[in-house]
Amino acid sequence: MIQERFLYNTHSIQSIFDAVTTYKQTKVSSYSDSDFGIDPARKGFGMFIYSENSMFTQKFRLASSEASYIRWIGGLYDEHDRFTYNRLRVDMATKGGNMESNWPSETITNSMSAFGQISVFFAGF
Repeated sequence: MIQERFLYNTHSIQSIFDAVTTYKQTKVSSYSDSDFGIDPARKGFGMFIYSENSMFTQKFRLASSEASYIRWIGGLYDEHDRFTYNRLRVDMATKGGNMESNWPSETITNSMSAFGQISVFFAGF
C-alpha cells in the first residue's frame, strides 16, 4: 500500500490544508477442501479462488484553525475500486464424476463525495 500525506498551514487565512492519496493492490489465490475428504480419487466439495483487488483514494480537506470560536471544515473525497474474481471454481463429486463450475466476476466502484461542517462555540456556557 502506498500512502502520501501533505499538510499545509496557510497563516494568512488561518486554515489547514490536508491531502491524502492511497493506492492498494492485492492478489489472492486459495483452495479449500470444504468437505475435509481424504479420498484422492474424488475431490468431494472444494473451492478454488483467484482474485485481484485494486483501490485508489484521494482526499482533500480544508479546515479552520482551532484558535477561532467559529470552526469549519470542508473537502472532497474520491475512490476507485476494482475487485475481480478471475476464477471462482467449485468442485463437487457427483455420481458420474467431478462437476466443475466456474464463475468469473468483476465489481467496479467509483465514488465521489463532498463534505462540510461549521461549528460555533459560545464562551461562558
